[in-house]
Amino acid sequence: MRDRRPSDWIADLTGRHELEQQVAGEFEANPAVRLLETNTNRYDRLDYSVATTSVTAAGVELKAKWQPYRGWGHHRPDVDQADLFILDELALRRIVTDGTNSHLLIYDHPMRRWVIFGVADLILAPKARIARQLQGRRPTTKGKVLIDLRDGLQAGQDLPTVITRLGAAINDTDRRWPQVEPWPAPQTGAAS
Repeated sequence: MRDRRPSDWIADLTGRHELEQQVAGEFEANPAVRLLETNTNRYDRLDYSVATTSVTAAGVELKAKWQPYRGWGHHRPDVDQADLFILDELALRRIVTDGTNSHLLIYDHPMRRWVIFGVADLILAPKARIARQLQGRRPTTKGKVLIDLRDGLQAGQDLPTVITRLGAAINDTDRRWPQVEPWPAPQTGAAS
């Protein structure tokens, strides 16, 4: 793990607002998911509140991996760095707090793929936790959670298809949540 450089922030933020607008636009256009509220300018709520035909309110947090990671592999040696995703622990806590129908939508720019994690998938998936030292006015650390993108639902490359799959995942989560059976793996539908 290397220290962050100013160029890393530029790369991370360059496409963020455009991506947020594309996702919001697709929520508006896609019949599978209806946009209720956009909160991308807030840090205390998930990025979007949406509804489906079966669920009156679900939260969606949008994250992106804009560039390949370097120097993180030793924290998750079981995961190829191309499949590694670094999630802020605070974002994970917000997703869990939002409830059973909350989802994480990830755009992996280097691999040109979209991945969906429901809250149960995030809770049950193997992960590593890292405390990263932040440089600033006062010394502090930031919690990071390293997950394997293969543990989420591989939703494709085409945003309209991705949003349709997200709507189906929200409905499926709502249907499965009270069931006694083990939670299924996103790819196979069977418990791992």
